Order: sequence, then structure tokens, then C-alpha cells
Amino acid sequence: MEKRIDEILPECTARIEVPNTSIYGTGFFIAPNVLVTCNHVVRQAIDKKVWIYPFKSEIHIVAEVKYDSFEDEVDLAVLWINSKLGRQHNCVYLGHEIEPRDDCFAFGYTEPLAGYLRGDPVTLECEGLAIDNYQVIKLKRGQILSGLSGSPLLNQRTGKVCGVIKETRNTSTDLGGEAIPIDIIFSELPALKEIHDEFHQVNTTWSELLAFDSEPFASDWTYLNLEKSTFSSYFKVLIFLVCTSIKWIFMGFFAPHAFSVEVIKKLFKHTFKGELGKEINRQRKDLTTRLNFEVNFQETGQARSINQLLSQSNVLFSLFEILVDDEQNLASISRLSWASELICEQRDLLNDLRKIDGNYYPKLESLKRFFPFFENDFDRDMYLRSDRILGKLVAQHTDTNFLLFHSVNNVLVYLIKVLEKSPRLGLFFLDIFFSYFKSTRLESAYMSKQAQDDFYVEKTNAILQELENTIAKNPKLKILRKTKILLESVIGEPIRGGKYRAWGEKTVFHFSRRCKLYPERARPHEMKRIRCYESFEEARKKHNACKICVTAERKAAEQEAIADEYFLGEDYPGE
Repeated sequence: MEKRIDEILPECTARIEVPNTSIYGTGFFIAPNVLVTCNHVVRQAIDKKVWIYPFKSEIHIVAEVKYDSFEDEVDLAVLWINSKLGRQHNCVYLGHEIEPRDDCFAFGYTEPLAGYLRGDPVTLECEGLAIDNYQVIKLKRGQILSGLSGSPLLNQRTGKVCGVIKETRNTSTDLGGEAIPIDIIFSELPALKEIHDEFHQVNTTWSELLAFDSEPFASDWTYLNLEKSTFSSYFKVLIFLVCTSIKWIFMGFFAPHAFSVEVIKKLFKHTFKGELGKEINRQRKDLTTRLNFEVNFQETGQARSINQLLSQSNVLFSLFEILVDDEQNLASISRLSWASELICEQRDLLNDLRKIDGNYYPKLESLKRFFPFFENDFDRDMYLRSDRILGKLVAQHTDTNFLLFHSVNNVLVYLIKVLEKSPRLGLFFLDIFFSYFKSTRLESAYMSKQAQDDFYVEKTNAILQELENTIAKNPKLKILRKTKILLESVIGEPIRGGKYRAWGEKTVFHFSRRCKLYPERARPHEMKRIRCYESFEEARKKHNACKICVTAERKAAEQEAIADEYFLGEDYPGE
């Protein structure tokens, strides 16, 4: 199994020692040969030279303090290694995003008497951003020991390093501490961002793990706990587990020991604790291990093992369906959904194995067919309905000519193969293809830019409206909600209100859709900024009219007047 990001992070760190002193600290690579740490760690370095010990290395490398001219409140320094050894280490992926309640992870090197010389992990929770002259990330629920200054702060929600550990609140307790936002470095030294980005374009190990279709981060599983879920979800889980227990007890008379009672016991226990996330993850890994080592994909007579694993996978998938809420953090939920899809794949594999004689219980299958209530399988029809609905939307709202142009390349490749095998037949089909292609034309090519924009806005609104109506009729089809969220996050929601609109307190308001700056749609976080007015006069009380809007409307009026004069003049034939 590939490494997680919190396992790669330590490889990007280094222990820092200031020669001829007892000062220890931590630094981390943000680009080849470039490290970041706190200024107070290296302030006493003679000739600005320090020793660094990369992760798991006992041999030090000399590094030079290259930049420490930040403001005093920032407390950052940039180190440079003039050695090929500095290019052999992984580099962190930086991102400034951090929100209250985000789970964080840090790794650094504590003083020998205070912790672990070879590296010390710590988990923390973000309280929010405190603002003085500069922003400071406030952290709680973690013990920051001496030596962790300069450690990278990983936001486990985004999978990116968002800050640098600066100081502790108390080394004796888990009160947490403070960190410096990482974007200060890029704003002061923009050239470092280019080097950082170039590294991750070549070395994609970290960036590939940021994809949503990857192993969930450790913090992702906390979204299945009661503190980040809802009481109603946990109540549904409790009812589901009770019903499942009754089913398993009853069916156990027809197939003894075919259901894992231990699975339900542990889930009950963690439900009452409000900590289902960790247990679901543990059982998911256990399911994979047992499937790999207990099941022989060629043999028969494995009915008991297969039924136990299948029952466990049904329960875990159902728990995902109950607890995963699309209104939570989308990145985490996408990774959790990916994990649930893996369980689906395992279920399909187990169902295929059940088709082999001796790998199923005939009485049990007869009971399930006679009493559907005892069937634990998830509703496959839901996925088929989702597919049909999305397929219908594609058919209704996708330009067939657009699809044609995107398939031209595949058609040409196929025709070339035909030409190679049968030149005459190939030329015949090629002639037909180009004749059809020549006669095909896109209507939008003959539309004005404004008409095209209006057309696509109208079409997008129609799709979103139809999705909204379908979601109301099919509340269980979560994939439709995700599709709607995706569309709205890209193009924004339609702004509802008067046609005279301004962005926040700006001096200009817009009223013409012919103006590129006219606010037609806005993303959720932008909605509060939009000011809508019902009349021109009302808008003029607080803003000035946009000159582009005025010019655009005047030109449109002039064109309409010319058209009216042409069509309604003496030469107009009338009726």
C-alpha cells in the first residue's frame, strides 16, 4: 500500500543544531536545497552557519542562513544548502488554507532530554487565526515540546503544509501553541514559489496523494465520529445495528457461525463512544487482510468465510451511507467515498465467489429470496437510477455537434487503419466522413458573443433546475447532490434580486448583461458581497453607473433603431 502524506512528511524534515551552543530546532525542505525554520532557532549561529541532520541521518550537513530579514513578529528564516545532498530529499507541498477545527499534524526534533532525538510527531487542532500585525495560527489539543520550533504544520484536511510551528503555550501540557502561516514566505520571496512548484511538477509523489480518489487521511475518519457527524446519524446507526443483529441471529439458525458477531459488538461499543470512524477504518483494513489471506479464489467449500466477509462488507458500506454527509468537507468526503467504493469492489468479488458450488448456503439464499427483509445488500438500483438520470441530462443538454468534434480524432484513427488494410474501402468511407463533416456546422459559431453567453447561462440554469427537482424526488441519490455541488462550485449559483448589481461596497454598479463584469452568477462565498437593486435610481444613491454598461446599452439601442428603420422603412413589404 502506498504511503500516506503524514508518513511522507517526516522525510522532508531535518534536525537543526547551532554549533557551539545547546540550541536545537527543526527545519523542513520546501524546495531542493532550501529549508524553512524559525529565526529564533538560528539567531545565534556564528557566520550564519548551522548543522542540519536530515531525517534518519547521523551525518550533518552545513547550511547557511540565507534570509532572515522578515519582520520580528514573523520569526522565520530560510536556509540554503550548497551541496548535492540537499537535492536528494523530498519537499513538502505548501498550501495556505486553514480553518477552525481543522486537524493538524506536525513532526519535529525535540531536545534529547525532552523527547525523541530521531523525531517526534504531534497532533493538534486549529482554533483559528489570531490577527495582530500578522496572522498567527492558534493551535490546541497537542503538546509542543522544546525543539519543535520550525516544524512543518500539516493540515490533514487539505493534505498540505500550511504553517511553521513557532512556540508552545506550555511544554508540560497539551495546551497547544502557535504557528506562522506559510504564505508569508511566498509573499516576501515569490521566487521560492516557482522553485517549489517546479519540484512538484517533476516529483508528483505528494501531489498524486492529494487526489480525492486516494487512501483517506487519518483525519478524514474523524468525520464519521459524533463530534463531526450528527446525533440523528448515530441514532440511525444504532437502529441499523439492532436490525442487523436480529437478522443475523435469525439467519444463524440456517447457517451457524456464518455471521461475525464480533463485528457487531465492536460497532455497538464505538457507536456509544461516538468514535465510529476509527473502528470502521480498522474493520475495513481487517476485511482486506482476511480477503487476501483467508480466501482461496480457486477452491470450493468456503461458504462460511465468504458469508462472514460479505456480511461485514455490507454493514461497513451501509455505515458509510448513513454517516457520510455531503455538507461536510468535500475533499475528505470524496476520499471516504473512494474507500466505500473499494468495499463495493470487494463485495462484487465475494458475490462472484459465491456462484461457485460449495461457497454458499442454499437454505440461506432461499430464505433471502423468500423474505427480502433479510437481504443486507445495498440498493444497486440506486446507482442504476443515478446513471439513468445523469445520462438523460447529458442527452438533453449536450450539443451533439460538440460531441462529434471531440470524437473526430478517434474516427480518423479508425479510418487510417481501414485505409491500411483496404485502401479502396477506406477512401470510400473517408469521402463520406468528410462530406458529412463539411455539412455539419455549429450554430453557436454564427451567434454573437453576448448571445452565446446568454445561451450557456440559460442552459446551465436549466440543468441545475432539473437537477434540483430530481434531487427533491430522489433524496437518497447522493451522487446527484454531488453533481449539483460540483456545477455550482465551478460556475456559481444564479444571483437572485434586482438587475442593478454591485460587488460589495465598490463605487460602480452594473446593469447590462452585455458587460463582462455584470454579476450573473456567484459562488457561495461571494453571495454576501453582491448588492442588488430594483431600479436605476436606487442603485445611483450608493454607486456610480458602470461606463461599459452604459456604452453597451447605448450601442444596442442604436443597433435596434437602425434595424427598426431598415425593416419598417419604405421598402419593408409588410403583411
